[in-house]
Amino acid sequence: MRRREYERLEKLHREMWSWCAETGLHKKDWPGWQRKGMNYIPNHCFACAAREGSLNCSLCPIAWVKNSEGAKYACEWPSSLYGKWITSYEQGNIAMIKKYAAKIAKMAWRPYESLRKSQHLQYEIPY
Repeated sequence: MRRREYERLEKLHREMWSWCAETGLHKKDWPGWQRKGMNYIPNHCFACAAREGSLNCSLCPIAWVKNSEGAKYACEWPSSLYGKWITSYEQGNIAMIKKYAAKIAKMAWRPYESLRKSQHLQYEIPY
């Protein structure tokens, strides 16, 4: 993956989650999916797209919680910010949905230099 593509994914991640924080709506409802002419992005998640099709969560650019809580993916662990966002969404708690979405929007991504050199972009991200 080229640096520009990685940085674009991070920018789109922040844009989408900031929108979720402002509106309290689900990431699947983000108008950017149509406006940006996106092809399929796995899980409607730009961090998953940065893993480039790998099911190996250790390639995720976001460092989620460290402990295993039985969820298939680290981001879905109940103690992760995304896990808390999911729970808030299921409960219909708009204030908490917005709170966790805002925190996810600001989460640090790993430096581009930490990517494996063998990673190649499989998703077309329009600029």
